[in-house]
Amino acid sequence: MRVLRTDDLSFEEFPGLPDKDYAILSHVWGKHEISYQDVKVLTQANSPGVAGKYAARAKLTGCRAQARKDGLKYLWIDTCCIDKHSHSEFSEAINSMFHWYKSSKICYVYLTDVSAKDDLEKSKWFTRGWTLQELLAPTSVVFFNKRWDHLGDKIKLHQELSAITQIPPDFLLGRGLEDASIAQRMSWASNRTTSKEEDLAYCLLGIFDVHMPLLYGEQLTAAFRRLQIEILQMQDDTSIFAWQTPLQTDANLSGANTYGLLAPGPASFKQSTNVIRAALPVVSGYKQGIRTPILFNNKGLHLSLPVLQRSDRRLIAILGCTTEDQSSKWLAVWLQDISQNDGRYVRINNIQHVTDREVRSGAYFQDITTETRLFRTLSVIPRSRWHSSTSQN
Repeated sequence: MRVLRTDDLSFEEFPGLPDKDYAILSHVWGKHEISYQDVKVLTQANSPGVAGKYAARAKLTGCRAQARKDGLKYLWIDTCCIDKHSHSEFSEAINSMFHWYKSSKICYVYLTDVSAKDDLEKSKWFTRGWTLQELLAPTSVVFFNKRWDHLGDKIKLHQELSAITQIPPDFLLGRGLEDASIAQRMSWASNRTTSKEEDLAYCLLGIFDVHMPLLYGEQLTAAFRRLQIEILQMQDDTSIFAWQTPLQTDANLSGANTYGLLAPGPASFKQSTNVIRAALPVVSGYKQGIRTPILFNNKGLHLSLPVLQRSDRRLIAILGCTTEDQSSKWLAVWLQDISQNDGRYVRINNIQHVTDREVRSGAYFQDITTETRLFRTLSVIPRSRWHSSTSQN
């Protein structure tokens, strides 16, 4: 880990974490941030690499001054402590960042678009993907306005922060993130954005305690699919399938548009803020403590779930989760058989609740294979049958 010394702004590197406490900065990037290369020549007043970056220099100066005031020897800022010209260093930093924020003595949140505490909820900081882990990981998080005036800390502001972010207060006060279902954690990122679309997946690595290589250019859907696969290999939590899309309504039972079990992105979890884990129902074929492991291959995702048969080709798969307002029921998804008796299914509708009475009426465990790609078109309406009232330019 490379950090800045607060006494002279020189770099110091460690094979792991620094040997002394350090401060860490959380902020929204501006157009002209000071880079690793800039800091190396920062003492040169006329350096072309620093000229004109007045706002960025003020950010660095203010952060350094606050760290010195707090008696801290080291400081870490993402814009200048990572050499982004090195792909290996950048990838390692992204995969380590949650740990670095969690291990910091204090995290300074610098809000350049906030003057007073009343303006807190209007800040862009709450809309960015990367700042989610920067809020959750550190124990001590302190907020500052654009003049570096103190606004409050995460503990004192937890009610306001919860209202803004939809994160339950106990997770802001230190409760382990593993206590939240996968769907609920995904929902915290559902309204956030990143400059690069793939970063909407990469910024969640630490929140789910997984690691994976960065492949910029693969697009969000592919990056988010890889993220979900990594999560499923580490965590047995089927709430990851409790997502919804605006395109899915009761009309989708016609089967025209179908989906895999994996979500296309965090936005699909907007309605999952109250999804909690629940033990799967005990049904026919269930053996306590014995579950078919979730596997992946070129045919798709393989898992075992309790199901309710609804027709020759359709069934409802029951998930190990529910919602806080209907905790006596289970969430479930509709699946449709697309194979010739080899158990391959696609998703055809949104999640719904299933009652204990329905489960007892005939649920049983079944091995299922579902496609991991986002959707599958089963039929196409020829252009000659399009209606002008529904066509789009």
